Amino acid sequence: MKKRNRNWAVAPLNISAVLLIASMLLSIVSCSKKKERVREVISADTPFYESKITKLNCGFEKDAKFAYCNYEYLGSDDRNYYIYCDGQYEEPADIDWDTYDYVSYVFNFISVIDKATGELVKKIDLKTIKGYSIFPDIFMYSDSKIIIRSDPRQKSQNEQDKYVVREILFDLETEKVLDTREVDSADGASIQNETRNGNYIILPVVYWDPDSYTGETDKYTVIVIDPDGTETEVEIDEKDFANKTNNIVPLDDKNVLITGKDNKGRTCYKLDLETKKLTQEKAKDYEWFDKEYVNKSFTGKDGKIYMVDSYGISHIDPKEKKIEEVFDFGMSDVNSAIIDFLFNIVECGEDSIVMFGQINRNNLFEANPAENSVLIEFKKAATNPHAGKTVLELYAHQGIDVNTGEAIVRFNETNSKYYIKAADRYDLYKYYEFHSTADGYDDFENEELKMIEGISNELAIDIMNGDGPDILMDAASCGRLCNSNCLADLTPYLGNLDNDTYFINIIEGAKKDGALYNMPLTFAVTGIFTNEKYAGKSGVGFTLDEYDKYLDETLNGKDCIRSGQAYYFNLLFNSMSDKFIVNNKADFSGEEFAKMAEFVKDNVREKGVTLDEINSSDEWNYVWMGYHVERCSGYGGFFSLKSEVPTGTTILGTPSIDGKGPMYKLESSAAVSSTALDVAACAEFVKILLSEDIQTNIALEDRFVINRNAFKTGAEAALKYYNEGGKNSGSGFNDVDGKNVTKKDFDKIDELIASCSNADFSDASINIILAEEMPAYFLGQKKLDQVIRIAQDRVQKVLDER
Repeated sequence: MKKRNRNWAVAPLNISAVLLIASMLLSIVSCSKKKERVREVISADTPFYESKITKLNCGFEKDAKFAYCNYEYLGSDDRNYYIYCDGQYEEPADIDWDTYDYVSYVFNFISVIDKATGELVKKIDLKTIKGYSIFPDIFMYSDSKIIIRSDPRQKSQNEQDKYVVREILFDLETEKVLDTREVDSADGASIQNETRNGNYIILPVVYWDPDSYTGETDKYTVIVIDPDGTETEVEIDEKDFANKTNNIVPLDDKNVLITGKDNKGRTCYKLDLETKKLTQEKAKDYEWFDKEYVNKSFTGKDGKIYMVDSYGISHIDPKEKKIEEVFDFGMSDVNSAIIDFLFNIVECGEDSIVMFGQINRNNLFEANPAENSVLIEFKKAATNPHAGKTVLELYAHQGIDVNTGEAIVRFNETNSKYYIKAADRYDLYKYYEFHSTADGYDDFENEELKMIEGISNELAIDIMNGDGPDILMDAASCGRLCNSNCLADLTPYLGNLDNDTYFINIIEGAKKDGALYNMPLTFAVTGIFTNEKYAGKSGVGFTLDEYDKYLDETLNGKDCIRSGQAYYFNLLFNSMSDKFIVNNKADFSGEEFAKMAEFVKDNVREKGVTLDEINSSDEWNYVWMGYHVERCSGYGGFFSLKSEVPTGTTILGTPSIDGKGPMYKLESSAAVSSTALDVAACAEFVKILLSEDIQTNIALEDRFVINRNAFKTGAEAALKYYNEGGKNSGSGFNDVDGKNVTKKDFDKIDELIASCSNADFSDASINIILAEEMPAYFLGQKKLDQVIRIAQDRVQKVLDER
């Protein structure tokens, strides 16, 4: 209901006005009656799958260590499984760069594993094959034959504008090349997920524009490889089709459905695999196919069509126009995140499913063991062991990661009343609008704001109607949810959070109006990486005047914050939004708001840095004294900043009225809906995420965690790793020169965390309004008081309507 002018009640009311107001109030009351939510209760016959895990030997040396390793299940025959292994062995710390040969550290081989015993039959090194190219695409062709497909390369020195890919047909049994051919292609061609329909192989190909910085595409095609090896490429002639969410699924033994979806709608095509005829279909005829993204689709041994997405395996029945869930990844005794991200389907039926993959944590600071590949056999239990439990719904803003998945398994195994399942009804990226003309920081910030605003509004409406998720993971960026209408204050439920166990300043800075709506799990510091000697009087940041001086004297007038005026102003506003919006009342009339606006008008360029500027050497000449850090989320990320600013020692706060220290973003957080079924039970799940062992696992991924002991363990592992020659960073873009890293450097990180001021709970809707209204002042089109009046009124209406 919109806020009215305070003077409305002074005017005399006639009877019609009274009746009108009464009818409005009645309609509001009737609309506010919420339909009782029907909660899912697990029944004894709800499918639940129990697992048997078998370790495999893919043929690595016993003590082999590697920088990374990927496994891909290619296929099988009656006797063997065929596994493609590729990656890179760990390079020695004292490497001789004069004789360095990158290929010598790369491995590409196929393991042939006996189905009956799980033992290695043989290992075939693809690097020994004539015509091999590094990291090729591999596809099972038929029986024991594979296709090895190279990346596009120039056809010849005389035809540098023409590209081809080399395809090798190879027999794994005889280890002989059966055929070699070159196929016309283009620079930037990239094969996406393979689909199989009977003996046909369907390969979607996206042709990325090699000259584009924004991920523009030239075209989207589908390669069909017939059973006899004939290859045909069919182009989908639709602008920006490749930038949509694309799916390919079989419809019958000779047709596949190809869909492309964005926030403007969906287009559908049917491809006849025999004739290669492509026909555009009516989207409404396929409304029954409501899956947003399919990881893989295939025909099972039972002749049924199956598909895999992030939440499970389903059976597709095109004749009946329906999708039936076969295996909910959340209904097993295995961490659903491990299944989703790492595993390939080997066999699939109604009662038994076999999957292959690797069980691996993202431990940056210790070399991963090579032999971590497994087969997991899932068998449907006779009865569900969790029968009678009520389901709590969890929304994960960034998807379920391995650590959240582990916490879910623990909760479900130990709680007698509730069972947590991931929500599959929300899609953040449906609010993403691709703009091929996006040309720099301002465009990207606008796209992200629109996306966050869309999902925030959807979640808020559902929560306030009593139909939202019970638990929200990593949703701190949805600033409009940070209030008592949407989220519960976790303070009474989490007990004594003392400074010896946790970084209390990070927890306190995450509170909004005194309430802890989002419990920080990990965080990223944002600010200016520079030498601490340039800090203002506060010692941890800059006032506007101090930053003006730093800008002129140290950065030679070239700001390291790359946003244009509108989004630069949002950055300043967000750092002190608690001063301008108090108890849901917006007030922009004060001197502080005016000072920020004047600073931006006088010192900031109209438009942000463009991609051409970012990629030019001139743009980087000034960053040696200061670098705007959007998110430093780990030890390695902090040390990698040295490659940007060698003289830098710490991260200072961005310019503010009072020179406050750096802000931080909640990279990972946990919140509980204000309308959750049982807030206390949900808070028990949050406690699991705060446990030292889970927090330690996260810290070893090179992430700043909230638990001090876990943080210390991660720091010790990082120090050892970097001192022994490690250079990777899990949270930075550059290599780390770790030889000179000492314990004092980690003490500096402790000081940095202690200097952090408050969490960034930017509200996308409010930021969009300010970005639309403030430029009128910056460009001299309106006076500041006029702009403030309009902006404040629009913001207040948004706050009132909530």
